[in-house]
Amino acid sequence: MRVLEWIRHLPDSDPLVQQRQILARSLETVRWAGSNWCKQVALANGIRILLVRGYSSLAEIREEDLAILPYPTGADVLDCTLCALGVFRRTPRRAARRRQRHGQLTASQMVIAAGIPERFRLVSSLYLETYATRVSDAYATRRNKALALGHFWRFISRQYPDVASSNQVLPIHARAFIADALQRRGTTQTPHAWVIAVRTFFADICGWASEPDSPFSSLAPQTMPLTRHDLVGAGFKNARQDSVSRITTTVFELEREMPNIRAFARQRWQEAASALGAGSDGRLKAVESGAFWNWAILELLVQSGLRIEEACELTTLDILKRRMRDGRVYYMLHVKPSKYDRARVVPIGDGLGRVLAEIIRHVKGFYGTDAVPFCENWDQNERRVLPRAPYLLQGAGHPSALSRKVISARLRAISCGPGAHRSDGTPLMLRPHDCRRVFASEHLNNNTPVHVIQALLGHATIDTVMVYAILYPQQIDRRIQKNRAWAL
Repeated sequence: MRVLEWIRHLPDSDPLVQQRQILARSLETVRWAGSNWCKQVALANGIRILLVRGYSSLAEIREEDLAILPYPTGADVLDCTLCALGVFRRTPRRAARRRQRHGQLTASQMVIAAGIPERFRLVSSLYLETYATRVSDAYATRRNKALALGHFWRFISRQYPDVASSNQVLPIHARAFIADALQRRGTTQTPHAWVIAVRTFFADICGWASEPDSPFSSLAPQTMPLTRHDLVGAGFKNARQDSVSRITTTVFELEREMPNIRAFARQRWQEAASALGAGSDGRLKAVESGAFWNWAILELLVQSGLRIEEACELTTLDILKRRMRDGRVYYMLHVKPSKYDRARVVPIGDGLGRVLAEIIRHVKGFYGTDAVPFCENWDQNERRVLPRAPYLLQGAGHPSALSRKVISARLRAISCGPGAHRSDGTPLMLRPHDCRRVFASEHLNNNTPVHVIQALLGHATIDTVMVYAILYPQQIDRRIQKNRAWAL
């Protein structure tokens, strides 16, 4: 039976009817829901949970109860309503975040998840714990090290079953792993990253084993299995050349297609805004909001050169106002530490300033407030909840901060609109990191010194910028003309 029709036959004094009235009144305050149908589905979902779980009050609903709901849209609206009622003391979440949010794994759990054989788990977990204490506690770094050690220890177990402990690993074993690793490919790491992580692992435990009363004294091998000399000629130079070649090709393709992509995103937003001005239909409002966020995300990344995780963590508090001695005012964008644990500031010019102002205006309009509200955020890379703050990228059709997956999906959708393509004719799917490449190439075209670009992008060394610098300004014009001739 339809739940909302069935409940009408109950007396007004029934607790289920009273909870329905409370939920219905709270649903009326949800301004962002696309239609009344979403609210009706959310209302029915709330009643279903009370019936299935045997609850007598909305306050008894738990996080896991939302997982049984069949309609994600109604579940999102219900989640927002329960947060407004104080049932969940957090910021509303989308369905994907409710299902996929997992906390940080411990060192032992990382080792098990990486598939490390049991006889090597002790040294691996001890290493990850010590590394977090002495070197870096970045979760992504430790997770990648665990994955690399998983590849190495599985190789040792498969090829050298007589090796029972880490102190029995010899140089011949580690060198054989190099040859095996270079023949394979990983999903998130390259084989060269595996080899470097293994070399670092043995260098660290051999060094720590020399300390008094070290727990690694019985786990470290007598000699270093891998040295820097062993990596010479292991394909690192060729891999670097291949990487530079791919970056070069990508830069030329972006130089050709990015103006069309940016113009397309801006035109779509202007058309949607004009259509919304002529009418007040809810569907037109959703279209305008989607077109705006496509344009805003693209322009924010292109004009600031931010990494995607840095953009997700931007807040209104990071817009710094400064005054010079002569009274002139300028603005800076504070970028929180990310890849290399280094904070930096980026000057806010006219273009970036307009993008930030439009984002703030749209966020305020979505919530109907005079200021950007505080909300929670989730660091997907570090697997932790970020502090409540007035995040800039929030309110894109839902009262929550935008995730990395949503930003990446919007950029891919933008590049598909104008039919962007690569030199070989395949579609060009824009990625967040491509916007950093456009930022670097535009500044190099404008004769910005490479050390300034290094500081703006937050690179650890100037070598990364020099990959772009060798292309400008002599070669870029010739290659662009060649690409344009191919397109015609």
